[in-house]
Amino acid sequence: MKTPLLIGIIGVLMVGCGKPNQAPRPPLTLEEARALISGRWEGWYAKGKEYFVIRPDGTFSQTFVQEGVTNYVAEGKWGAEPFEDYYKVRFNPFMDLSETISYGKSPRKISGRGGSLLEDELRIYFVTDLRYFVMKDERVEGSTNKIAK
Repeated sequence: MKTPLLIGIIGVLMVGCGKPNQAPRPPLTLEEARALISGRWEGWYAKGKEYFVIRPDGTFSQTFVQEGVTNYVAEGKWGAEPFEDYYKVRFNPFMDLSETISYGKSPRKISGRGGSLLEDELRIYFVTDLRYFVMKDERVEGSTNKIAK
């Protein structure tokens, strides 16, 4: 008899222990998103490491080093646009590693690929199901996720 009463009291007390309600942060402006996207990014897959250097001038470089050997270096242009509650990042052209990750095939150059910027995690996802994403390298000067509002 005491156990159900004790459980009920604990339940009532815990209802008031939630986080204080915080107003949601306003969405990033395009300028803030571009500043957040610019910088160095890395991804680890297929026994290798992929590096992106995304420049504020709208250009990027993409390098994949697999088992200590540079597999490719590619250059191109990038852009960003708002989509629902996040930003889509577009890379043209793009060295695609989807089949490298899934089947061990060689990377292939495609005309372009979009990615989804997840600002809370500082990740750009190319293919979510494959865990094909790059993360912002915050160890590099100028690579910050701190946006002043």
